[in-house]
Amino acid sequence: MVLDTAIFCLFYDKLFDSVNGCFNKIEDGKIFRTSVKTNSPHHHTPQPPTLKNWSKTIKIEFCLILTGFQEVYKVLKNSGVHSILFRNFNQDSIENFFGAMKALGYRNNNPTCSSFASSYKTLLLNNLMSAHSPGSNCEEDSGEGCLTSYKSLFSVYNDVDTLEPEHDSVVERISDGPEKISVCNSELLNDLGNLTKNYIAGYVVKKLNTIHFKDCKACLSQICSTSLTKDHDVTLARDYNPDGKYLLKYPTSTFCLLVQQTIDLISKKLPSLCHHKTLKTDLCKIIQNELNCNFINCPAHGKIFPEKFENFLIKLMVHNWCTQMNRILTGKIKLRENETDPIKLSAYCRYFSYSTGVFGRLFFYLLCRKKKLDQYEKKKNNNLNKF
Repeated sequence: MVLDTAIFCLFYDKLFDSVNGCFNKIEDGKIFRTSVKTNSPHHHTPQPPTLKNWSKTIKIEFCLILTGFQEVYKVLKNSGVHSILFRNFNQDSIENFFGAMKALGYRNNNPTCSSFASSYKTLLLNNLMSAHSPGSNCEEDSGEGCLTSYKSLFSVYNDVDTLEPEHDSVVERISDGPEKISVCNSELLNDLGNLTKNYIAGYVVKKLNTIHFKDCKACLSQICSTSLTKDHDVTLARDYNPDGKYLLKYPTSTFCLLVQQTIDLISKKLPSLCHHKTLKTDLCKIIQNELNCNFINCPAHGKIFPEKFENFLIKLMVHNWCTQMNRILTGKIKLRENETDPIKLSAYCRYFSYSTGVFGRLFFYLLCRKKKLDQYEKKKNNNLNKF
């Protein structure tokens, strides 16, 4: 009985190893868990009549798999492929993709063709290559084949680079250091900035509509644009657009300017007020003194719009600022090149002190010293230019 059980287990072990090869060489004595070649032992795997005597479902599945792999090997061999890892023949990539599609929007179980296409566009921009789900029964998919649609986007900038006049070839030397990165076109940066500002302003409109406007046509008509422009391209690309209906908000240019001015003002004042117990009240007073937030004329929502607008943006910016601070303290993000926020600089110094010791503190001191010297030289040059 024990011998029969051992033979039974060994047969299944060889059977599953033969279709799960992942090594080019023998590992741990598993001769069948290797790549299939012309002289590999896979072609001599014992196939007793047991397979044909199983139940109909199991028999069809296993017989089709084994005969299918044999036919695949014959076709690939005739095409010049002499080594195959059958472990790569799986549907984990497809299952991971549909799992991400289902998780989008918390429970996207029964999408239409239109909503599926919109969900794919959103997933492509957000987190198609995100971390593997911890509860998934699939292997992690590190392939990047699903990102091929970006090639057309990147090729546009590559074509622009190739149209530039060719320079004389210069012999590269180690002493010259790494190649300097070319600065992006200012017009391109301005376009990207406008796209980002419009998307943020649209997010603010959508949230205010949920908690305050409640689809009030009088309010939305004053802050939402009736026609789409180039500045709305990012918002349009991320819109679900089911059955031709826009779900995101497309703000006007004047409202975008108000949102951006408010964000800039909060970002400027927040480091000096972050320790105040009345932080929200202080920021509201500053916004009211420097900006005019009476943007809409609506008998139902016009009076309380400034308060709702200020409270939402303050909450949004403070939460974002605290998140960045925590990430700097844990070393997950680095400071920007021209960072002037003293709290973020102190947080970065603390991270260096506890992570790299004396050398880290010395490096950060020299870095701050260099920034101060650069600012002094810039200020000095500006004063000289005035005269």
